[in-house]
Amino acid sequence: MGGCLDSRCARLDITMFRRARALDLEPEEIKEGRFRLDPDDSTAGAVCWGIGADEQGKPHGLALLHESPGGQRVTYGVQFTTSRCNFGGGRYWFICPTQGCGRRVRVLYLAPSATHFACRHCAEVIYSVTRESPNQRLARRMAKLQSRLGGADPLGGPRPKGMHRKTFTRVSILHAAMSVQRHTEALDAMLKQEGLADLVSD
Repeated sequence: MGGCLDSRCARLDITMFRRARALDLEPEEIKEGRFRLDPDDSTAGAVCWGIGADEQGKPHGLALLHESPGGQRVTYGVQFTTSRCNFGGGRYWFICPTQGCGRRVRVLYLAPSATHFACRHCAEVIYSVTRESPNQRLARRMAKLQSRLGGADPLGGPRPKGMHRKTFTRVSILHAAMSVQRHTEALDAMLKQEGLADLVSD
């Protein structure tokens, strides 16, 4: 089956520009920056970016510069578009730079063998979660809940600072329920492997 897992692709998320206020520009202002293709790898290549504003201070596009898998420098642009929010204001999106695409997306991907960032469809990206076993999916969800708890023991706290007591209780109960489910499934698998499942059910 073709395609590349999203966990192996570099990501370009419009959210990171919003949080850095890189889209809040003065008329004709230019903002620049860079980030690594793999944030966890200090030796990974970097992507240089620049955003320029028109005479009204509206961002008119994102310029990208990075190396291709063959070591050549690649420069190209990604256009922005906006949508209105229900309670006022607007939201920025990328327009996929692949010729003939033009999809409005929040995230662009760069596969290991690709030369340009593109939307999930053009980059043929496969979500990693679709390849997970039920046990792996359950473990991932438990890890996510554990992260919300700040590493606290789900049964007994302490409650993370800033988390409401009701939220802490609900997350703790959900984590405990998943833990019971995971251990039950693991025990059932061991019983079947040893041929003891029928004896236990009797």
